[in-house]
Amino acid sequence: MGVSIPASSASNWVMIGWEQLTPLWELLRLMVTNQKYLQVDETPIKVLAIRTIKIKSIKVTCGFNMRR
Repeated sequence: MGVSIPASSASNWVMIGWEQLTPLWELLRLMVTNQKYLQVDETPIKVLAIRTIKIKSIKVTCGFNMRR
């Protein structure tokens, strides 16, 4: 059911999309790293441990290392 799409085509679509979004990414990166204050979210998320088949909670931290 559906259409078969070669992996090379899907890969090319991703690369073309990334090329189109790169200027936006760079602008966002500059805006974030030029701020004096950066707030991050350390919300725990539940993940499934592959080998133990138990649900564990991990903490994900997102942020930037701002050197000045």
